Amino acid sequence: MTIMYFIQFVILSIFFYHVIHAPFLRKLIRIVSGIATGIFVIDYSKLEGLRFFNSISTSISSFILISYGVLFFFQLLRDEELIQKSIYINSLPAFWFNAGLFIYLCCSFLFNLSYNFLQTNAITTITLLALIYISGIIQVILFYIGVLKVKRVAP
Repeated sequence: MTIMYFIQFVILSIFFYHVIHAPFLRKLIRIVSGIATGIFVIDYSKLEGLRFFNSISTSISSFILISYGVLFFFQLLRDEELIQKSIYINSLPAFWFNAGLFIYLCCSFLFNLSYNFLQTNAITTITLLALIYISGIIQVILFYIGVLKVKRVAP
């Protein structure tokens, strides 16, 4: 399960690397992604091992992705080109994709952080899973809105 989260982190880091335009932030994304990869390897091999959820690396990668989402949102708010062309950010597909990811990652962050502890308390685990499932449904709806905003290119 942790490898899935790591692959998700790599793919979303590449996404944010391409949509964030500031050279400093792009360099920071590369550095932070390398550090997070190192933490994943250490967590997977030494700290929590193969038989556990690896909540340390998953929580760190979720927090990093939430930070990327906030940075991208601020970039959209300050984009002079969008302001000059009178383009609203809610007409951009990337805004809706980012919103969906942000909601899901914020809801799943605490669950990822405390998963090994929560395995002993079934009621709390079920409650948090319900929250994550609801946020996943909201994420899919926001992704669908983003897909609707994609402009078709005539062949």
